[in-house]
Amino acid sequence: MKNLLVVFALFFSVTLVYGESPQKVYRITQEYYTNDWYKKQSELWKKEIEKNPQNATAWENYYYANRYARFEDINSKERQAKLARIIEEMGRAIPDSYEYTLLKAWNSHDVDDIPGYEKAYKMNPDRPDPLYNMITHYELHNNVEKAKELYHKLYKARDIMPPLLDYNYNVLMSLEEDAILFTNGDNDTYPARMLQIVKNIRPDVTIINISMGTTEKYLLRKLQEHNYSVNFKELTQKANLEPDESSPEVKKNVLIALVSELTNKYPDIKIYFALTVYDPFKEKFKSNLYITGLAERYASNPLDNVALLKKHIEQNFRLDDVILKWYGEEYVGATLMAQMNLNYIPAFLKLAEHYQIVGETWRANQWANKALVLAKNGGEDELIQFINSKGFHVD
Repeated sequence: MKNLLVVFALFFSVTLVYGESPQKVYRITQEYYTNDWYKKQSELWKKEIEKNPQNATAWENYYYANRYARFEDINSKERQAKLARIIEEMGRAIPDSYEYTLLKAWNSHDVDDIPGYEKAYKMNPDRPDPLYNMITHYELHNNVEKAKELYHKLYKARDIMPPLLDYNYNVLMSLEEDAILFTNGDNDTYPARMLQIVKNIRPDVTIINISMGTTEKYLLRKLQEHNYSVNFKELTQKANLEPDESSPEVKKNVLIALVSELTNKYPDIKIYFALTVYDPFKEKFKSNLYITGLAERYASNPLDNVALLKKHIEQNFRLDDVILKWYGEEYVGATLMAQMNLNYIPAFLKLAEHYQIVGETWRANQWANKALVLAKNGGEDELIQFINSKGFHVD
């Protein structure tokens, strides 16, 4: 028994030491952690830098940890000043490294700093991180062929995890033909565009990233894909804004003006919002939005969306790995996907309620159970209670 206690003590002490080892800090679009975790990683990676100031990996992780701690304050002057200091220190310690070259360009917040991103990519083409900003640059400047070339490289790099590709595939399958889809950020724009370009999945859909939509050349080109047009100057005047600004309030007001202009000018236009779009951006249209899967359709008149849900979800969605992913309990991005997959729940419950009304109890329970699984995976106790309160037979 004494020897056993010694073994336990040794195991426990090793665990404590191991727990103090720094861990890789992934881009927040790949995985995210608690604020305390990022703060701890910042401390641990700082110690690694103190041991070896030329440790480029330590610098990269240290930068990311400081960037993502209290991410809601990322745009504050204090935070930006701290990140700028880290970049300056990196420049003195590892000036010729891939990590410094990439993060210097990224921290400049200048999508037109294309030489910096291209230099970083040439230094290490096995690292796909620069591709995202390079794609954005060429999309904004209407160099579509170059953007397509980079999307093919991004696909070959396998940097976007398969569960996120499945999610975006299902977003595209939530739309009617020739739809306009407004997206929010990296994880609902790059994967969907990559599927369109590389795999020719739903090329009829026009994807407009809301942030990029404040740029005139980009917006007009995207609308022209379906022969739609707007007067950009008048659009920004209606929103009482200057072109190419990027604050959340600017994006919201431009979006409101754009949707109003398009729906008035083209009554039959099919406008959708990805469910990942921030609620404040959609607040103006809330009473006119109808869920169709992982997107919401804007309709000025009441829309019976049950038929669309049945078609999109039951016939076209890829769901096997969403509900049950083999060996999927732990992988990079598991926490992120557990949260994103909560977006399936409203559509699943809508189907469950429909089947309950028409007397197909087993189908109702089937969709309610799928919703419950996702709520449990996401650790959403209130959602779990809500689903259990709906009167379905769920496990």
